[in-house]
Amino acid sequence: ERNPNALTEMYFHAGVAAPVAEELLFRVVPSLLTRKEGACWSVGIPTSLAYAMVHNLVPSHVESDRSIRLSPTTKLSLDYVPLTQFVLGAFCWYLARRYGEVAPVLAHVINNQIPAVALVWGGRQTHEEFQQLFVQELKQVDGLEPNMGDCGA
Repeated sequence: ERNPNALTEMYFHAGVAAPVAEELLFRVVPSLLTRKEGACWSVGIPTSLAYAMVHNLVPSHVESDRSIRLSPTTKLSLDYVPLTQFVLGAFCWYLARRYGEVAPVLAHVINNQIPAVALVWGGRQTHEEFQQLFVQELKQVDGLEPNMGDCGA
């Protein structure tokens, strides 16, 4: 039987709860524990890397070319580098250190609105298809020579 609140719950999780929890874990708490003034990238880079790698955790039944099994039900996919998540993590670290703990939470919640709406509108499969298309586009760009067009030297 279909849960009448399923769409609301999916949106709340992807668009609000997950980004708030991630920011608390990866930016707010480490920032509060770091007493030094300034960005303190010696903490920001590792926490941003950890945040990015969390996005590569997949169920063990999901196909991947390269992975590390972490538990009977979970593995760390090594098929792609979660660069966009790393950049978002580093940006949110900067925001936390520069503007306080609320700034990265708001930035992350705003950042997650499009994927949250896509998830609710098209379901999990639409979101996964979008991610696969994005990875395919990145692979195509990696194999292409830069096209200078009419602006070339």
